[in-house]
Amino acid sequence: MKIAIAGTGDLARYFYTSLPHHGHTAIALTRSPKSFLDELSIEQRVTDYTVSSLTSHLSDCDAVISTISAQGQDHITAHLALLSACRLSPRCKRFIPSEWTGNIEKYPELEPRYMHETREPIRRAFREQDEVMWTSVLVGWFAEYLLPVGQEGRYFGALTVGWPVDFEKRVFVLYGEGETRVTLTSAWDVVKAVVGLLENGEKKKWEEYTHIEGETVSWRDLLAVLRKRGRGGEWTVVRRGYEDAVRQVEEAKESGEFGKEVETQLQLLGYTSFNCVDAEKAKRQMEVYFPGVRVRGITVVDHLTIIPT
Repeated sequence: MKIAIAGTGDLARYFYTSLPHHGHTAIALTRSPKSFLDELSIEQRVTDYTVSSLTSHLSDCDAVISTISAQGQDHITAHLALLSACRLSPRCKRFIPSEWTGNIEKYPELEPRYMHETREPIRRAFREQDEVMWTSVLVGWFAEYLLPVGQEGRYFGALTVGWPVDFEKRVFVLYGEGETRVTLTSAWDVVKAVVGLLENGEKKKWEEYTHIEGETVSWRDLLAVLRKRGRGGEWTVVRRGYEDAVRQVEEAKESGEFGKEVETQLQLLGYTSFNCVDAEKAKRQMEVYFPGVRVRGITVVDHLTIIPT
């Protein structure tokens, strides 16, 4: 298949690197040429994300995967244009929008405000049409966040308040008593599962939500995994109560800095079950939509640098 990837950020790199290993061609939809795509020999199609531009670029593609994470109306506009282009295309009728999030199916009320405001209008547009097949892929957190920034296999940048693990300072923030559970799924394995979805897309109609589970653990369990590695010295544990997290969210709102608001809202999710996918549904969907795909747990996180086959 020829698969268009919308976006060139951290998550997109996993798709660009992996798709050729799965026998498919990746096409980059980008606002400007990127040198790393030249190094990977990926065809780049420069677009301004208007319907006319995207319609031309998707004319020979079999599917489109969005990894776009823009702010505000820009995120909505780009996705609606992609959907319109797919509807006009005689060939590109499978679309995976940019979600890659927690369990919005079971806990829609817990979705961070900045995400809901930009994603719900897109979901509504998808639900109101039946020409393009789509699904929201739910993975919890990406397991690569358990690797230090810059280590081979981790393309994701650093999160400060939004993620409890600080490798540089060897600090682990424990949310409350640390008993809340969280799902961590490797981005490499997510690519495998998405490839399976696309390969079986002509045979099996997708569900609105697709759950992919690597491993679900408590925050205390996660701390134990990091301690067991033993590299780099002991971890300092900082216990943070729910009230402290709420106060940080309020302070971020007052500051008007979007990045701080995003990270504090992500932290707030650490006290909820939002980032815990539906294990039973994940198992069933794996057997139906991407049988044979092995999604690994976090105990092998150091080996996630290898592109799985």
